[in-house]
Amino acid sequence: MITKERKLRIKAQIDFTKSEKLIKQIEDLLEKEEIEFPQNIIDEMKNAEKRIEEGRFITNEQLEKELEEWLNE
Repeated sequence: MITKERKLRIKAQIDFTKSEKLIKQIEDLLEKEEIEFPQNIIDEMKNAEKRIEEGRFITNEQLEKELEEWLNE
């Protein structure tokens, strides 16, 4: 089983569990887990932050409007 399939299976099990104990154990594990991102992801996050600071982004409303206009062409 590949990692992606394992993640999906685990997520599904978490979504449907009724065990508060299991959820707490997962939360505890995740709080202790330190996530290391590859440099390309770090660079992309910095670029995205910079674009937001410069106002170079599109809101959902703008995107919906442009998509609607494009579909009506």
